[in-house]
Amino acid sequence: MKTQSTFRISLPIVAMVYATLVGLLPNLGYADDGTQQDTKLERGRYLAETVALCAHCHADRNYEIDGMPPVEGNYAGAKCPIREKNPTGKDTEGAVISKLCYPNITSDPLTGIGDWSKAEIIQAFRDGLRPDGAPLYPNMWYNLHAVSDEDAEAIASYIQTLPPVVHEQPGRGQVLSKQVHDAALISLPPPPAKSPDPSDEVAYGKYLTDIGRCRYCHSPNIAPGVENKEKAFTGGSRYWVGGRYMPNARVVVTRNITTHPEGIGALRRIDFISIFKERGSGRAVPLTRNTVMPWVAYAGMTDQDLGAIWAFLQTVPPQPTSQPVDYDF
Repeated sequence: MKTQSTFRISLPIVAMVYATLVGLLPNLGYADDGTQQDTKLERGRYLAETVALCAHCHADRNYEIDGMPPVEGNYAGAKCPIREKNPTGKDTEGAVISKLCYPNITSDPLTGIGDWSKAEIIQAFRDGLRPDGAPLYPNMWYNLHAVSDEDAEAIASYIQTLPPVVHEQPGRGQVLSKQVHDAALISLPPPPAKSPDPSDEVAYGKYLTDIGRCRYCHSPNIAPGVENKEKAFTGGSRYWVGGRYMPNARVVVTRNITTHPEGIGALRRIDFISIFKERGSGRAVPLTRNTVMPWVAYAGMTDQDLGAIWAFLQTVPPQPTSQPVDYDF
């Protein structure tokens, strides 16, 4: 009797074999790459428009809204009141203040930075160097030097997606000497490769205060632009509201944000977050009651991130409010 053999393959076995073979193939990551790119760009947008203040600085301000937010956050540069009102400024051998001007950082190749590579953009906002090697004034990179490699990549990637805006800014020349630049840069700790895990609120909160200029603004100066780090977060730094040469402009002194009774010692977490949300709501205030605090930008931060900043500030040693040093600025 002839025996007929039958060969049957069940669907579960086929599925198992297929899954095994797919797992052995190289991961081309088409879907994942798109998702990761979207996540990176959203992270870059979030940081550029809130913590890092890119949009806040590289656009003309609305002086009638609390915190003087951008009139239009298009990153096309801001007017140069120092250059227009006082051509001499407070120039020194190391820093030419009269040439300060917030440039156009959109993707326009002629009036913006459309021909800059991603690496050159990162070098500018983190190390203070233009592609031609000219040093940039430290009010940007002195704080953004602390941005992690991954966040720097995200910010630069987002900046490269900005629509081009044709807006010619005045030629500035070199605003900082190489000697002053190099001395300032070498004094800063190297940036981390990765950002702290947000689950570690204190570490992540410190990271946000570093790149958000909290310590820099809320610490007294021992000379113009030179903070007294021993009195960190105790206030006492002076700023012009509205620009030194504008009508009704005035000087304000930053407040103490340590846990000292003169600072924010009695402020609960929920109250701390609420202040940002309320004052950053875009409410109208006269220039005589306005402030240099970028409330609208910071109000765009998540409650989790604002809470992390509060958590870090709770660890800062309490000190009484510092008095501003008397100098011409």
